[in-house]
Amino acid sequence: MSSIVEKFEKNPNKFALDAVLEAKANKGKINKELLSIVENYYLNIKDYQDKEMPMSVIYAIFLLAEFKEKKLYPLLIKLLKEDNLDHCILDVLHRIIISIFDGNFDILNALIEDKNTDGYIRERLLQCYIYFYENKIVDKNALELYLHKLIKLYNYEDEDIYNTIMEVIINTHLFSFIEDVKVMCDEGVIDYMIRGGYDSFIDDIFNYDDNLDKFSPIMDTVKEMSWWYCFDENQKEFDYEKIEDDLKKKILNDIKEIDENPFSNVGRNDPCPCGSGKKYKKCCIDKTNTFLPYQKYIEESLKKYPQRKNRKDILDIYDFYKEEYVEIDKLIYKALKHKTIPLFIKRDYNTENKINLTFLDEAFEKIKELVQRDNFNNIDDYDKVVSIHYSLYLFFDQYSNLLETLIKDDLSIHKDTYVRKLRELITFFYQHFDLNNSYENVFLNEIKSLYFYEKRFDEGIEYFKNRINNCLEENKYAVYDNLFDLILCKNNDFKEIDKLINKEKDLVLKKKLKDLKKDLLELNEEYEEYDFQ
Repeated sequence: MSSIVEKFEKNPNKFALDAVLEAKANKGKINKELLSIVENYYLNIKDYQDKEMPMSVIYAIFLLAEFKEKKLYPLLIKLLKEDNLDHCILDVLHRIIISIFDGNFDILNALIEDKNTDGYIRERLLQCYIYFYENKIVDKNALELYLHKLIKLYNYEDEDIYNTIMEVIINTHLFSFIEDVKVMCDEGVIDYMIRGGYDSFIDDIFNYDDNLDKFSPIMDTVKEMSWWYCFDENQKEFDYEKIEDDLKKKILNDIKEIDENPFSNVGRNDPCPCGSGKKYKKCCIDKTNTFLPYQKYIEESLKKYPQRKNRKDILDIYDFYKEEYVEIDKLIYKALKHKTIPLFIKRDYNTENKINLTFLDEAFEKIKELVQRDNFNNIDDYDKVVSIHYSLYLFFDQYSNLLETLIKDDLSIHKDTYVRKLRELITFFYQHFDLNNSYENVFLNEIKSLYFYEKRFDEGIEYFKNRINNCLEENKYAVYDNLFDLILCKNNDFKEIDKLINKEKDLVLKKKLKDLKKDLLELNEEYEEYDFQ
């Protein structure tokens, strides 16, 4: 068998097909020899610190994984501790591990829980639990206990592990972790660029059809390795000009497709393409000539929204939330869901904002009715029962920000309408919810803005002065910040700001306020210089 092994190293630039096929034909007989290759590499690992991993070791690991050789498992774990495996092994590490797993969770978990282990390795090892759960190697209770252990162990300090925890939860549909993921997102340990936000998590955990994270054991070394670029005898430089030309053609085709008006073939009684859920004749029938590409992306985003189940063995969003709650959530989703819109698309942001406002207006009407009918007086209680993709705090934040944007950008008579809507929004929240809590700073800035837009500076200044003595200590700085803004908007009086700072008894807060005043002075000087120019 040693002659087969020698062929692995004979020509590193050519896939050793004959040797691999011969090894496959002698499965069982050659296993000991292959294990010896990996063992020798481990024993002499220091000699390879600055060298590439021998091809014979790579072939051996893939073949042993294909052969389901469990003796490789503890040996591979030892190698992982040394962190000296080639990327071609690490990229499929989770698939190799599930192929050779011998049932010993302790040595696997020890690596996952070791914060000194490379983050990528820990990710790959934790991903194995997706396969273990699907194939009943670990049961639901054991998996839940282990994930809770990891969430607590890492104390929201390691983004890599939390992204993978979320991936495991999504793929195993562990709905009991929905609140845990919400906390993970709030703590900022979920990479938005990798996994998306909390709303993407909700979409994904209810998605049974298009799951891209599925993986399988190593089944065929030839298929796994033969296509590698290093084995391409006819390696060529990339033709960047051709790539650029192809990209330009694709962009032009995309523009042509987007410019097509989706209203052209819609019947009067068909659902409106804008995504409102209404019939075309009751919605955009008179807006055909003002169609925006943005409306297409609203419709596209709704395709990701959790659908009703088509199988008896799965749970859908309606198993967790009343239809009334889903309808509110869909309206907010249409406005807030991130839409991947190419940069080359010509956009009218003001009109897009008005489209989104119609969805949030309708959602707000439904929220008001629900809150008053069911006597919700605590936002957290509302969120636990009603909110799905977006918390009520986030709804307020995004709705008020959108109204402010329209107030600033829309120079027409509608400005007063937007100010009135902002007043109604703030008034409703303060009338129906106890906001004297750690989240009050979400609302303080909008209250200040409302006083500013309505030019009620004296009332606003008095309001925030009173709030200083009637808010949580953690919110005091935010109260002062808004108060100072209103004072400066009224008469640019830094002497009044000095009086307020001197009256503050908390020395730590007083220092912060002095720093704030310094920043405001610098900003004021910049504005004066700009105005002078």
